[in-house]
Amino acid sequence: MSAPQPTLVLHHLERSRSTRILWALEELGLTYTMKTHKRHPKTMRAGPEIKKIHPVGRFPVLTADGVAYAESGSVLEFLADLPGGEALRPTDGEGLRQYRYWMHFAEGSLMGPLLVSLITSKLSGKDVPFFIRPIAAQIGRTVDKSYTWPQLGDLLPFVESTLASQPWIAGDSLTMADIQMSYAVQASLSRVPGAEKYTAMKAWVDRIEARPAYKKAIEVGGPALLA
Repeated sequence: MSAPQPTLVLHHLERSRSTRILWALEELGLTYTMKTHKRHPKTMRAGPEIKKIHPVGRFPVLTADGVAYAESGSVLEFLADLPGGEALRPTDGEGLRQYRYWMHFAEGSLMGPLLVSLITSKLSGKDVPFFIRPIAAQIGRTVDKSYTWPQLGDLLPFVESTLASQPWIAGDSLTMADIQMSYAVQASLSRVPGAEKYTAMKAWVDRIEARPAYKKAIEVGGPALLA
């Protein structure tokens, strides 16, 4: 007899990477409850109450029988360890090698320059005092030219070539690595100049967004990306 499913509570920040955990929960058909945390309209951050659940105070946080799990990759691996979770994690061979790589690539390599691009895009916005806005905007353009776009120019063609050669990021089947990579690729297609050339990435995102479990996650938790 398999062990009973733990009581799962997801602390979900609207328009954030915690959408990935919602998708995984729905993909595995797990029972869970969810507490949604709203972003402050100016700071775009949630309140400090999440630190009562996990001391770092970042999202997502999933509790299982009261034990807190944080960091998306860690949470997804925890879910893959539950009965039935093995369906979304290769067990050996080339698929497992690719799976491990992409689980770390998403946050370790790809999200860094994407976060920089989000910050630099705000430097010419209305929240910057008008008298320094031209200088701030120029700084942002310089950072993007020297760092952001060259970094993404190295990383995204590799993602594109991988998805041009196989339907899913770690092989022939959907895995937690696809879930982990989803936010970064969606953000890339939304923010990176010239992203329309990444046709295999776009087709992959279309396959993801057509899945009933993904649709349910968006229905329950709202859009994944910040506007």
